[in-house]
Amino acid sequence: MRTGKIGIGQGGAWEWTEFWPEAIRPLEMMRSNVLGWTSLPGSGDQDTPSIQTISGGWTVAMKKEAKNPDLVWEFLKILNSKERLARWLAAAGKLSTRKDSPEVPEYEKNKFLMDIGKIFPYTTARDAVTGYTTVSHYLQLAMEKVAINGLSAAEAMEWYNDRLINEFGQDQVEIIELPYCGCY
Repeated sequence: MRTGKIGIGQGGAWEWTEFWPEAIRPLEMMRSNVLGWTSLPGSGDQDTPSIQTISGGWTVAMKKEAKNPDLVWEFLKILNSKERLARWLAAAGKLSTRKDSPEVPEYEKNKFLMDIGKIFPYTTARDAVTGYTTVSHYLQLAMEKVAINGLSAAEAMEWYNDRLINEFGQDQVEIIELPYCGCY
């Protein structure tokens, strides 16, 4: 994408800052000159939204073992205040879950965030999808088995598929062979 060799890709709002190294990333205000976006169409089924989107999210949280939870809570309140959170997310190019972030000038100036914020009411939360956290956990472990334990991609995928079948049942797991890598 950075070199103009693909015309379309499916991704999310995070890609600008996380996949474009800072040294070569255009300024946020130039984003629309480099990268466009559109929402995904809905299923077209009756009584369903005309677009679809799924959100994951991020969080800043307090450990239950915090030695001074009241102080941590006060810090979290400051960190997540309307002004501070909106400015931070505007600078990072990330969507805010606060409805009042667009009232903060720095956030409001970011056309991309203002545009994608309009589709937020259509989103579903990926963590609420049955089995998502389990599938994600096993996928991370399979990647670890390749990176750390030296398994081949095929061996890791076999391990991954076995875990999914054990967890969800054979009838709930569809194995699709990917022709470009020979993996499943």
